[in-house]
Amino acid sequence: MRKVYGEIEASIAIEEIRVANTEVHRPVTLPLGKRGITRRVWLSVMGSLGALWLGKQVSAKEAEAELHLVLAFDVSASVNDQEFRLQSAGTAMALRDPTVLSAIEGAPGGIAISIVQWSSSTRQAIALGWARLGTRRSVIEFSHLVEAMSREISGGNTMIHAGLAFAARQFDSAPGIARRRVIDVSGNGPTDDDDLLVAERQRLIEKGIIINALAIEELKGNLTRYYEEFLIGGSGAFVQTAPDFSDYEQAMRRKLLREIVGLPLS
Repeated sequence: MRKVYGEIEASIAIEEIRVANTEVHRPVTLPLGKRGITRRVWLSVMGSLGALWLGKQVSAKEAEAELHLVLAFDVSASVNDQEFRLQSAGTAMALRDPTVLSAIEGAPGGIAISIVQWSSSTRQAIALGWARLGTRRSVIEFSHLVEAMSREISGGNTMIHAGLAFAARQFDSAPGIARRRVIDVSGNGPTDDDDLLVAERQRLIEKGIIINALAIEELKGNLTRYYEEFLIGGSGAFVQTAPDFSDYEQAMRRKLLREIVGLPLS
């Protein structure tokens, strides 16, 4: 494990990451299907979890995984099809990166990931349901699903608060229990309503949900600073910057490493 951490720490250094003391956590194994787990499994899980999702901190002994992660992709009108494909392909390649694979394999209990897409207030969709990842094979298989992922929504406004709320609801059907629940929003512009975003952020923080972000700075509007002020929140929340869509893969790789391993930056 010391060797894995050393490799990961060396790979993270020089990048515009804004962070507030991330903690070390990890997450569980094998994809559960493109649209998530079955109703029977969902009922069984929810029946046993009850009030655990009401913002209560879960101990390492209680947790079956360290991390449940929802990746929330911006598919509003400002993101064209080529840029969407750069997001999906970049995420798939980041998952297959040797340091990310090592981090997932070294995570006690593995991790669980779901992907959603969002734009306007009423336009959100589950792109890939929960997948439990803990082995190299499970990660590779899931990465191929990510790479082939279709665009479920085309166009619309940029209502980040609605995307956040939709992403948070996915934790209700997450597999098992995790110590951390994280939403990771990637986008290329600010929201259309700051007040609604700030209110939703506060609501999720009170539930114990961490919000991180990947800012795609193609418009050169200092989106990283905006996300720091209005979007991210919770223990150790941070913004990872990609100068353009072409830099998305490397930014996603660094972001995933921070979220899985939680290494502090010097």
